[in-house]
Amino acid sequence: MLGFFLLPESLPQERRDHTPVRLRDLNPIISIYQIGRKPGLWLVLLAQALFSFSFNGINSTSALFIIQKFFAHTWQVSLMMMLAGLSIALTNTFLVPRWMPRFGERLSGVGGLLGLAVVAAALYFIPVLWIFLLINMLSSVMNSFIFPALTTLSIERVSAHEVGQLLGVTSAVGSLMNIFGPLWAGFIYDEVMMGSPYWMGAVIYIVGALILFRTAPRLRHSDLTPDVASG
Repeated sequence: MLGFFLLPESLPQERRDHTPVRLRDLNPIISIYQIGRKPGLWLVLLAQALFSFSFNGINSTSALFIIQKFFAHTWQVSLMMMLAGLSIALTNTFLVPRWMPRFGERLSGVGGLLGLAVVAAALYFIPVLWIFLLINMLSSVMNSFIFPALTTLSIERVSAHEVGQLLGVTSAVGSLMNIFGPLWAGFIYDEVMMGSPYWMGAVIYIVGALILFRTAPRLRHSDLTPDVASG
């Protein structure tokens, strides 16, 4: 409500889309399909989907994993979450603003996904809880690079008036993976073996990194369609 009444519109009147809202516009699958047809964007969205699928799946079972493997107490589960949040805050404050411009969004995203794969595989084999908690902090560090990298790579591939639709689509993809990721992780945790979301998730992270590596580093002006170039 505050956003609707108090937040000023950043897009100038002449650049807004005045097309009436249709019922099909409310279908997230159609919006994902339309945005995914943009040059090079579908690879970024696919990488984001794989990342969110694996990340949400691992997170949904991590507390149960350390309880069953290390007989962790409630305060130790809380400590794991607190250390993860602290790692994200420190990384976003000190590392992301310095390293992202140096290495670029694509390499930062690929490096973050590969780092998550290594960390996830390591967490599966670690035998001591306190080492697990420390290594799990690295997962949050890697994660902090992926969100800004994927967001920037996506926005570069649409025109200015499509940014709102793009952000809605990325949110929809993340929400869908937040549903299917935990369902997948819970199923294989019970039916395959305890902790299987970690090593299976590592494989998914690697596939996402390879897909993201195939994307163009940055769209050149000559490569853009007239609609994108005008934006």
